[in-house]
This record gives sequence, C-alpha cells and structure tokens, in this order.
Amino acid sequence: VQSFNAVCILLLLPLMDRLVFPLLARKGIRPLPIQRMVFGMALTGASYVIAGVVSRMIHNSPRPISVLWQLPQWFVLSVSEVLVSVTGLEFAYTQAPESMKSVMSALFLLTSAVADLFVSIVWPVFTRWVPEPELQAYWCAASIMVPIWTLWWLSMGYNRYAANQDDGRLNTASHG
Repeated sequence: VQSFNAVCILLLLPLMDRLVFPLLARKGIRPLPIQRMVFGMALTGASYVIAGVVSRMIHNSPRPISVLWQLPQWFVLSVSEVLVSVTGLEFAYTQAPESMKSVMSALFLLTSAVADLFVSIVWPVFTRWVPEPELQAYWCAASIMVPIWTLWWLSMGYNRYAANQDDGRLNTASHG
C-alpha cells in the first residue's frame, strides 16, 4: 500500500502539470503557489480524517477489512504532496535571487527533514497520550490547521510572483 503513494505521485505530477493546471487556467482559475500549498495542506488534513474513518471501520467490524480501504487516504495524501512539496520547492527556487537558488532549495528540503525529526520525537509521546488510532488521526487533522492558517496569514500580502497567463506555472517576471 505504501508504494501506492509513490506511484500516485509519479502519475499525478505530469497529470497536474500538463492537464489539470492548464485546464484550470483555460477556465480562468489560476491558483497562486501559496494557494496551491494551502489547499494541499488542507488535503493532508482530509487524508487524516479518512484514515480515522477507516481505522474506526477496522475496529468496529466483526470481520477483516480489505487493505484497499486505505487507498483513498493515500491518494488524497499523494495529491496533497504534489500540491505542497512540488509547488513549494518550485516556489522557493523561482523566488530566490540567482545567487541563492540552490541555498533556498536546500533550505526548503531541510524543512522536511526537521519536520520528520520533530514527528519522530513527538509521535511516541503522542501515541501514549492518545492510544486510539482513529483519535490520533483526528488530532493530526486538527493539528495540520496550525501551519495552514499560518501560511495563509503570512502569504496574504505577498505579491512577488505572477502566474503565467498560459498555464498557471510560476513566473518571475513580476518582482514588485
């Protein structure tokens, strides 16, 4: 099931880049990079809610539940990963000055490493505090709201980027 995430990401990247974002752009919908990231974080929270529902089904069912019930949460998580990680890395790279592009890309990737380290320290304590898996999933969904609202608040006045009129990809033409 975990390889499903990698397969989804590999399929979703060209699909989003070549089909979804251009289609949205033709309809006049051009989500800015930070909007994509906020939506992706909200999808991450949704994937935790789905995980909680599946966990409750597993615990309440008198017979075994198929592992395929986990695929929807992994699909939603894969979409969110494309919207957050790929867009964030692209945003960090395109908005950095020429001399800082590799440093900004490295710093963006470092945030993932720090987050993974934080989770590896906090998760064992958290699971003792909240032993029920479905409640763990709901708490994770609720806690993802903190970075969502923080990113949204921090980005409200940011206008250094411009969406390309053709396909919605990032463009560094506007630096005002």
